[in-house]
Amino acid sequence: MRGLIFGQPDTVTRHILPGTQFNEPPEILPGWNLRLNVHSDGQGYDLLLRDMTDEKCGYAVLTDENGVIRQSRAIGCEI
Repeated sequence: MRGLIFGQPDTVTRHILPGTQFNEPPEILPGWNLRLNVHSDGQGYDLLLRDMTDEKCGYAVLTDENGVIRQSRAIGCEI
């Protein structure tokens, strides 16, 4: 079974959580989206915080259960 990706509907999560409505990832601050994927075994997660105003390079910050925070941009863009 896959983990749940909040903000992205799919058949598996609709089956597990009937009646749940999914929207675009929530804008937690103006221009910033948050996506959280919790592993199905409950032992981990992946979190993506994305700058929606950076259309060219798609700046984002990622982390997981290991606690390391990573920065990312599209290939060809500097951090």
